[in-house]
Amino acid sequence: MSAILTLENVGGLKGKQEFELKRGKVNVITGPNGIGKSSVTKGLALLLSTSTDRLIFDEHSEEHSEALALGIVSSGSKPRQNLVNIHSDRAKIELRDQSFKDSIAVSRAGAVETCPQNGNSNFLYAGILSKYSRLFRNIQDGRNDFQWIVQKLSLAKYYDKYRDELITPLLSELAEQLSVAQAKEKGLRGLVDKQQELVNGLQRLRIEKEKLSKVDETLAPHRKKVQEKVDNLSVNILNLRADNSKIQETISGIDRQIVEFTKKKNEIDAQLRKIQLELKEDQSQKLNELKKKIEQLVEKRYVRQGELNVIQPAIDFLRESGGKSCACPLCNSGQISLEKAKSKYNTIHDDIEKYSSEIAKLNRTDRAIQNRTDELKSERADLLKEQGDSIFELNKALKDSKNASNLKGRLSGNIEDVKDKERQLVSLQNELTEIDKRYDPNTQKKLGVLSEQMGGIEERLRQINNEIENSKIVHQGITLHPSVVQKILEAQIAFLKSIEEHCTSRSEEQQQKARKEFNLTIGKMMERLDFEDLKEVHLNQENQLFIERLDAKTKKVVLQDIKTLAESEKLIIAILLQIALKETYLKDVPFLVLDDIQDFDDNRRKVVMDYLTEKARDNNWCVVVTALDERQNRIRVDSS
Repeated sequence: MSAILTLENVGGLKGKQEFELKRGKVNVITGPNGIGKSSVTKGLALLLSTSTDRLIFDEHSEEHSEALALGIVSSGSKPRQNLVNIHSDRAKIELRDQSFKDSIAVSRAGAVETCPQNGNSNFLYAGILSKYSRLFRNIQDGRNDFQWIVQKLSLAKYYDKYRDELITPLLSELAEQLSVAQAKEKGLRGLVDKQQELVNGLQRLRIEKEKLSKVDETLAPHRKKVQEKVDNLSVNILNLRADNSKIQETISGIDRQIVEFTKKKNEIDAQLRKIQLELKEDQSQKLNELKKKIEQLVEKRYVRQGELNVIQPAIDFLRESGGKSCACPLCNSGQISLEKAKSKYNTIHDDIEKYSSEIAKLNRTDRAIQNRTDELKSERADLLKEQGDSIFELNKALKDSKNASNLKGRLSGNIEDVKDKERQLVSLQNELTEIDKRYDPNTQKKLGVLSEQMGGIEERLRQINNEIENSKIVHQGITLHPSVVQKILEAQIAFLKSIEEHCTSRSEEQQQKARKEFNLTIGKMMERLDFEDLKEVHLNQENQLFIERLDAKTKKVVLQDIKTLAESEKLIIAILLQIALKETYLKDVPFLVLDDIQDFDDNRRKVVMDYLTEKARDNNWCVVVTALDERQNRIRVDSS
C-alpha cells in the first residue's frame, strides 16, 4: 500500500509535486545538493508533528524550539520562512492513502489556515532523525543526559505539568497566606499581652483612687452606698454585655452554617442535574447501532477472508509450476496470471486489514460508552448520598435557627436593660462627682490626675480592642481568628503537599515504565543486529547512556564514554535509539524519517539498511531516508 505526499510551494520546491511513499518499504529520496530532498522530509515532519493544539507554533513551548532546530518552523520577523517557498505566499502539505487523508496549510504571514487532525508533537522527538534532531544533538555534543526520553515523551509529563503549573504555585500562594496569618497571630498575642498589662494598670489606679476617695465621716456612709450601687451596676452591665456577645456569636454561627450547607446543597444539585442530563441520552440506541455496524464489518471481512483463502492456492500453484496462467478461482470462468493473482491478493488483504481496523475502533467506542455510563451512575450514587447528608445538616441548622428566636428576644431585652442601667450609672456617677467636690482641694487634684491617667488607659484599651478586632482575617468569605485561619491553611498545605508527592511518585513510576520499555526495545535490536564490537546499549537509572563494547586490543568488554565514540558509532547508536523511541512512543504512527544520516562505513550502512527494511516490512512502516546523489538532476524516490 502506498501513501501519496503532495507538497505545494514547500521550501525549495516550487509549485505542486507528488511523491509516492510505500508502506512496508524503505523509501530512499535521492538527488543532488539543493534540489529539495530536505524540503520533502521537513514537510512530512511538519504534517505529522502538528497536533490539533498547534503546540509547535507556540513560541513559548519546547515543541516550538525543537521544530525550530529541525528547520520546519521559524520565528522572528518572517515566521515560517523555512517552510513557504520564497516565490509563494502559501504552502500546503497533504498526505493520503486508501483510508487516510490529512493536510496542513500555512501562509507566509504565519497563519495556520488548515490544521492536521491526526498529528502528534512527539513525532518531533521520536519520528525523525537528522543532524539537527534532539537525539542526535545529545549524542553529537557528548551530553549524556537523556532525561527527556522518559519524562518529556511519557505520561510523566502530564503529572509534572499538573504539579508544576497548578499544585506548586497554589502551595506558594497558601504559604504566603500562612505567613500573613502567622504574623497576625504573633501580633495578636502581643496585643493581648498589652491589653492585660493595661487592665492591671487600670486596676492599680482604681485602688489608689479608692484610697484617696475617703470622704468626711458625715459623707462616708452615703458615698459608700452610692459607690456600691455604681460598682454593682458596672458589674451588671459587664455581665449583660458578655451575655450579649455569647448570644450574638451563637446566632452568627447558626447563620454561617445555613449559608454553608445551602451552598453545598446547591452545588450538589447542579452536579446531579448535569449528570442526569448526560444519562438521559439514549446510550442503548448508540450501542445497538455500533453492534450492527460491527456485525456488518465482520461479515464483509469473512467474505474477503474466504476469497483470500481461495486465491492463495492459485498463487502457490503458478509459482511452483512456472505457468503463465491458470483458471481463476474467484470467477471460475476465465484465466488469471501470477501478477494479477498477486494484485488481487494484495487488494483483498488490504480490505481485511481495513475492516479489522474499523471493527477495533467501533469496539473501543462501544466500551467507552458503557464505561462512561457506569461512571456517571456511580458518581450520581455518591452525590445522592452526599446530598442526603447535606440536607440533614441544613435542616438541623434551620431547626437551630428557629430555636434561636428565643435567644434573639433575650438579646433585645438585654440591650434595653444595658441602656437603662447605663443611664442609672451616669446619674450615680454625677452624684459621686458632687460628693467629691466637697473634698480637700489637694485630694481632689490628685484624684483628677488619677482620673486623667485612667481615662488615658481606657482610651488605649479601646484602641487595642479595635486592633484585636481588625486582626481577624476574612478567609473564604468568613471572618476568623488568625489561629483558626492558620490551622485551616496548614491542613490545606498538608493536603496539597500529599498531592504534590503523589504527582512526583506517579511521574517517577511512568518514567521507570518508559525506561524499561525503551531498554527492552534496544535490547531486542542489539540481539537481532549482533554487532561484533558493540555489546550493550541502554539507559541507566540516572537516564544516562550506558555503552559496553569489545576492546580491539584486550578483547575485553569495557565501558565506552559517549564523548569518545567515533562518528560512525554515534550514527549507529543514534539510529538504534531513534527506532526505540519510535516503537516506544509512536506505535500508531507508521512513519519514520532519517534525513541525511549516511556518514558511516559501507558494512554498517548495509546492516542498518537491511534492518530498516526488515522493520518496515514486519511492521508495515513507511521509512523515509534521504541520500546525496550528484549524478541526478531531480528528486527520485526508490522503494526497497
